[in-house]
Amino acid sequence: MKIAVIYDRFVRGGGLENYLSDFVGHLIFRGHEITVVTTRTDAETQAIGAEIVRLRPGGLTPAGRIADFDHQARIAVEKIGAEVSIGFGRTTSHDLHRAGGGCHKVYNELLSPIKRLSSKNRRELQLERELYTSGRTKHFVVNSTMVANQLRNIYNLESSRVSVIHTAVDTERFCPDLYEGRTLKRDICAELRIDPEVPVYLFVSLGHRRKGLDAIMEAWPEIDGHVWIVGNPLDKTYLKALRKMGLERKVFHLGRKPDPTPYYRAADFFLHPTLYDACANTVLQSMACGVPGLISKHDGACQFVDDSTGFILENPWDPQCIIDTVIRANAVSAEDRLKMAQAATRAVSHLSWDYHLGSWMTVIDQKLG
Repeated sequence: MKIAVIYDRFVRGGGLENYLSDFVGHLIFRGHEITVVTTRTDAETQAIGAEIVRLRPGGLTPAGRIADFDHQARIAVEKIGAEVSIGFGRTTSHDLHRAGGGCHKVYNELLSPIKRLSSKNRRELQLERELYTSGRTKHFVVNSTMVANQLRNIYNLESSRVSVIHTAVDTERFCPDLYEGRTLKRDICAELRIDPEVPVYLFVSLGHRRKGLDAIMEAWPEIDGHVWIVGNPLDKTYLKALRKMGLERKVFHLGRKPDPTPYYRAADFFLHPTLYDACANTVLQSMACGVPGLISKHDGACQFVDDSTGFILENPWDPQCIIDTVIRANAVSAEDRLKMAQAATRAVSHLSWDYHLGSWMTVIDQKLG
């Protein structure tokens, strides 16, 4: 099948970008002909084997560039003549659209007044409304029930126009390894000169404020445990706060890792008090690795979390909620934690790439056939 994929940044990086490059790679491996319409690529995505239609970045402002890409992509897709076109970002004209980032109208309410009033944000809201109300896109794919409900309610979409296809997990890569995890935890603790018997809470993030690091830091002076941060460096504000709050020996930044798998396995719990995520890859990956999570109710991935697999953070912005939930997690016995780890892995074990792509093909056949 000849498929056109539209997204302005075909690069490796964040969750959506990594998903998209993996998605394209798996489609090509299965014999599909993929053309990617974009303005940016990198060496890794160029090596995947897709045909690249690279558009010239236009517009003098962020808002202008978003609008210009939407306009250019619409023309490019018409010329490609693909059997199916799929949008992944702020574009409005394709057969299918995957809302991997969730509903921007909901996320907008979490932004500061200054960011809400920015021309870029207003343009994003405008394009989202156009996407869901213009009728140019026939069907929408989301990665969680939470997002499906949000889009149906806000944009009055019929249920038949929205399908939930959960994000795929590479279950061969993300899988439990208790021996490696215990060994790595001891090694990291020795390097950090901390007690390996103290519970470790892993926080993986490229955007620390949205993912809830502020609330973690406010809570952590009251908590018996260590936080390992994997992701972007801490800025001066966070570093100053760590020193002021006396957290230098409790909260540790381990750097940005190309493969977080060993750190999932080494951690006792995954900590994710995000303000908003459609369905965070990190939550599914950590569960696949057998890590019980403390997961925000504002992440669509929380539908895989219950008392048997982890804990729901009902109010992730409240440090006291984090304190109370960590206390409950610390009280779990080693035997029960192992049961939770096994249940977490089982809960996402069906989310393989074969299952994922099969779900996509079913949607394409049923909705566009």
